[in-house]
Amino acid sequence: MEIKINLIPPHKKEDIARAYWLRLVSKWEIEFVLLLVLLIAFLFSMNLVLKTSVLAENNAELLTEKNNDKYKLLEEYDNEIKVVIEQMAGVKKVQANQLYWSKVLLKINENFINGIEVVSLTTKNYDMTIAGRADTRDSLIAFKDKLAQDSCFANVDLPLSNLTSREDVEFQLSLKIKKECLKYE
Repeated sequence: MEIKINLIPPHKKEDIARAYWLRLVSKWEIEFVLLLVLLIAFLFSMNLVLKTSVLAENNAELLTEKNNDKYKLLEEYDNEIKVVIEQMAGVKKVQANQLYWSKVLLKINENFINGIEVVSLTTKNYDMTIAGRADTRDSLIAFKDKLAQDSCFANVDLPLSNLTSREDVEFQLSLKIKKECLKYE
């Protein structure tokens, strides 16, 4: 059997017990403070992460709104372009069916000869009648021949009754205009 003898006086025993409890409480306090610091650090980091994610989400929403605005603007431009294209198609359709008499008049002007005076031009569909006066019968025949050689005119007809006079010839010339000469290019 073992015998233990305690030679420590009672007030020292109390001091030792208090020191033991003080160390234990200090240890718990340090652990608690450390745990509290870790918890606060965790909360701050979570707060930072949440703020960052909210900021990123707000930026994404702003970018989406900006992109939506750009897409709306592009869509408006696309719609305007489609309207313009439709209008141009309508204009082209009208131009395709339009007869351009100015082209024929320019062709007649190109084939004009000195001494020919045109008094009237009449048209019906693709037929044209030119009435006028020529200084000489030769200039009238030359004018008729130039018109007959032109690729825009067909069936150039000068009645023989117009060729009875040698000078100051009153004439009436009829011709057929080819459709491609009246169309828009």
